[in-house]
Amino acid sequence: MNRVIPFLLLLIFTHVGHAEQSIGKPNIILIVADDMGWKDLGSSGSSYYKTPHLDALSGGGMRFTHAYSAAAVCVPSRAALLTGKTPSRLKLTNVFAGPPASDDGLYDITKQIGLGNQNLEAKQRLTLASTETLLPELLKSAGYATAFYGKWHCGIQEGYRPEQRGYDIAKGYFLVADRLLHKDYLGEERHYLNEESVEFLANMPQARVGDFLEDLMARDACEFIREHSDEPFFLHYSSHLVHTPIIAKKTLLSKYKHKTGLDQNNPEYATMVEAVDQTVGAIVKTLRELDLIDNTLIIFTSDNGGLTLRNITSNYPLMGGKSSAYEGGYRVPFIAHWPGTIRPGSINQTRISGIDVYPTFLEVVGIPIKNAAEIDGMSLWGEMTGSGSLPGRPLFFHFPHYTHATSPHSIVIYQGWKLIRYYNDAEGRFLLFNLNTDPQEQFNLADEEPDTLKLLDKRLTHYLSNVDAQMPIPADSPEGLELIERYKEGKIKGTIRQASEGSIKNLKTERDLALQERKVQEDKLTVSIKATH
Repeated sequence: MNRVIPFLLLLIFTHVGHAEQSIGKPNIILIVADDMGWKDLGSSGSSYYKTPHLDALSGGGMRFTHAYSAAAVCVPSRAALLTGKTPSRLKLTNVFAGPPASDDGLYDITKQIGLGNQNLEAKQRLTLASTETLLPELLKSAGYATAFYGKWHCGIQEGYRPEQRGYDIAKGYFLVADRLLHKDYLGEERHYLNEESVEFLANMPQARVGDFLEDLMARDACEFIREHSDEPFFLHYSSHLVHTPIIAKKTLLSKYKHKTGLDQNNPEYATMVEAVDQTVGAIVKTLRELDLIDNTLIIFTSDNGGLTLRNITSNYPLMGGKSSAYEGGYRVPFIAHWPGTIRPGSINQTRISGIDVYPTFLEVVGIPIKNAAEIDGMSLWGEMTGSGSLPGRPLFFHFPHYTHATSPHSIVIYQGWKLIRYYNDAEGRFLLFNLNTDPQEQFNLADEEPDTLKLLDKRLTHYLSNVDAQMPIPADSPEGLELIERYKEGKIKGTIRQASEGSIKNLKTERDLALQERKVQEDKLTVSIKATH
């Protein structure tokens, strides 16, 4: 009997020790979709796309209804998730047209120089700087097994790959060569693999021609969970979906071919959304099978707003889409799930940003932030648990570049007000919206609220100066004239094969484009409603 008591006590203390360890070091899973719009989930308003697993994740956790990506395009927003810093502070503000550079320097051109406009695009880095300490590095130092799957986009040259930035395992990203650039990063072969994409797919020797990459990565990610079920792990799953090209997952297409939708009605795109949902379902199922779900924090989000070009998806009633300065370009789905810690079915209307993921994970694990003065994000722990709330703070966005939808601009959102500053101001420089009363950005109050505009503009200027943001370059300045000359001589500093000169863009042209896209969505809604009656 005397021998049994110490043994029982040992079991009790061992169990308590495991409980304390599990509370202190929960598993962490970050799932990032590519180009998924804010209402592409059933739980956020879609009646066309089928997302039962994501809806269940939302129902079992907290859905943030006013979540913003750190940028309206993918590269800078992904870098912000990993660092807690805004793209303007990182000086990584746009998507590059070619392979990332092999250094941390500033480059002249990404995709469009902006000839013919008042301002040329700003300089920027083409990699996530090697001097940055990334989230997986910190979690690894705290005893976490770390894994990355999917779209990386933060550097593929030596020293910048994910397996060299804190991940024990990194699979499913593409080592893209110059000769493949014309295919827009392998074109449709990014989703259904061909011989070239198999060759350039990183660290997945089991990949075969014809494989659907999402399914391949999902199976491998679930295997990572199984292999590390007895230790804390960080799984960063970065889907290549639902980015163009819009290629249907063949096994799902039939259910959408004859399904009617309102403003969202693209069957091929719908299969891609559901494929992401299936991945989430597989990951959650694996966690449940291993009895890990109650000790795992899952965050699901997207890298930017949905792409409204060519009837791909609809962000209505929000204005704009991917790369736009409007809400549809920046607003994204955001779900936090942790049974027993986050109240099921919670709806949170606080305005948050992708920069908040980094400090949230660090607080959960108990890792102090050493360079707090340079971290722009704030932990969501209090919001998620109900133990506190974020203080009123401005959110800043800076995009000093050109796309199909926009030109150089900066944004500040504060106390419900949103100021957009454009840098080609021949037709007007500012848009000012009250998002509390006008979330659809229909009424520009720049003339009616001059004091509010002045205060927000001053705050925006101060922030950009504080982070030493790279600014658009006046075309008629000595620097601008010299850049144009080097561009014409083919001597620009950059990794692109050919930079587009773009077109004239300013507040008016961009507003007109966004309104045209919005009318397409409204017309589809009108037709759909009439058809039902």
